[in-house]
Amino acid sequence: MVKAPEGVKRILLATRFRYPWDDGHYYAQGLRELGFRVEAFDPEAPADPEAAFSAHLERSSPNALLMTKGKGVQDHWLDAARSRAIPIIQWHPDPVLDETVLRLARKVDFFFTMAQGLVEDFRKAGVPRVAWLSQGFAPSFFEPGEVSPQSRAFLGSTLTFVGNLSELPEYLVRRRFLSRVLQEGFDLKWWGPPPARKLKNLPFFLSSVWRAYGGRFIYGSEYAQVASLSHIFLGVDRAPQIRNSMSERLYMAVGCGAFYLCQHIEGIEEVLKPGREIETFASEDEMVDKIRFYLPREDLRRRIAEQGRRKVLAQYTYRYRFQEMFSRLEREVGVQLLGD
Repeated sequence: MVKAPEGVKRILLATRFRYPWDDGHYYAQGLRELGFRVEAFDPEAPADPEAAFSAHLERSSPNALLMTKGKGVQDHWLDAARSRAIPIIQWHPDPVLDETVLRLARKVDFFFTMAQGLVEDFRKAGVPRVAWLSQGFAPSFFEPGEVSPQSRAFLGSTLTFVGNLSELPEYLVRRRFLSRVLQEGFDLKWWGPPPARKLKNLPFFLSSVWRAYGGRFIYGSEYAQVASLSHIFLGVDRAPQIRNSMSERLYMAVGCGAFYLCQHIEGIEEVLKPGREIETFASEDEMVDKIRFYLPREDLRRRIAEQGRRKVLAQYTYRYRFQEMFSRLEREVGVQLLGD
């Protein structure tokens, strides 16, 4: 049994905080809503990360060290935390299992993956204490505010996609789905980081998909406005072959009130029910058919979107995600972080 220190509940949260859209801010808010005092540490930000980590550890005397991807985290930092009997938790936000991830996953007291289909693979790879914990939504960061006529014209569209369309193999399928949407004559606008200015991307920069680019990466209130203004918010995840590996986009878009039409992932109905809280497709043809079916049915879209929004706010905010995490930790490894 790993015993956390007595006293005020404190979490040393080691993840990215550099930009306002970094998930670290969402996680910290969810923890604060549960009553934790959060010590925020970005391992990639300080000029002297070694000294910064030691200072955070000394100053906060945390009840637990929580990491996400673990970029910049050194193995001996974990040794330093363990020498103080501080439980070490990792919650990895990508559907990835490789040696880069396993480097830390094998060393922590408990590892959470956002992809349920990878749980057994992690165990076989030498991560004994592993569980699935889906990603979530941070509603206080996504207040749409008043939508001006200018914002409505700029951010609104019939179909919307938000995400990465870079040249990496896992994202090329997204280009294909969006290209089909445009070939069918639908109005589409997508938002996200622009692909790198490389020669290999020249065909993309000459394509109809590039011409549908909204012009920038969006987050916060703009993201919420895009979600509310679009008739259909499209979702194409990077690893649909992995059971319950839905990205944060699902919870963000649905939490903002979007009608979400996404590529089907095995088990997704255990989170949000197709036809009731979201809608799904298994192929390009089915995607097109469902777009044609739902576009003229505004009342049905609104009803599904509202039921999905209520479900996300009731069960999938980061407050609830961390509540589930800490309940699991108490049951399985005896780390008590909730309550007295």
